[in-house]
Amino acid sequence: MIEDGLSRIWTIVEKQRNGTGFACNSESAPIVVGAVALMLEVNPNLTAEDARRILRSTAVTDADTGAVPNRDWGHGKLDVFKAVQSAMASNRVRRSSGRRAP
Repeated sequence: MIEDGLSRIWTIVEKQRNGTGFACNSESAPIVVGAVALMLEVNPNLTAEDARRILRSTAVTDADTGAVPNRDWGHGKLDVFKAVQSAMASNRVRRSSGRRAP
């Protein structure tokens, strides 16, 4: 995931063995939108900043990404499963504390 400072998030989906993959915004944006849609499904109270925070904190790093954030990989590789789990946990905390997002 790459965040360019203009409130936009880019993604890079690694090439698979057959040589297919995404490496630019127009191809990878639907993947991030789908991830955020799943996050909103389990927690409709998420704000845009909540979603950004969750995507950043659940991004995966490895030998390819190196230390993040960086110019090539941003905050790392998108992990949709972890992001949805985090959004779900965030919703439980809000409900148990009685707080609601604006």
